[in-house]
Amino acid sequence: MEAHDNREAQNTARTEAFSDGVFAFAITLLVLNLRDPTTAPDLPLGTSLLDGLIHEWQSFFALVTSFITILVMWLNHHNMFSHIGRVDRRLMLMNGLLLLFVVLTPSIRAISCSSPWRGTSSGGTARRTAGSLPRT
Repeated sequence: MEAHDNREAQNTARTEAFSDGVFAFAITLLVLNLRDPTTAPDLPLGTSLLDGLIHEWQSFFALVTSFITILVMWLNHHNMFSHIGRVDRRLMLMNGLLLLFVVLTPSIRAISCSSPWRGTSSGGTARRTAGSLPRT
């Protein structure tokens, strides 16, 4: 029975390496959509970098907050594995579920940057949508 337990529980090195790769992949997904803010279609030709960044502030704010979110998840993951000596199948499945949410973070950022209320200074679309909901 002891040989079976040793086969089931493994060292954490492989799980940590795989997890670090997933975190790196998620951060890479964040920066793949970066573009030159001075070339936005609704900006005049010759716009300065500062003006372009100000115009695209929502996208860059979402990028920074998503990066910080993934960084905090990675730091907590690293801290958690410093207290774990062996990994079994259940922990690997739970770790996989955590990594799913890590990989979804860039997708959520992309969705939030293309939402219908993005770009409205007063949030009119969000108010119109909320106003059309039935009251309970």
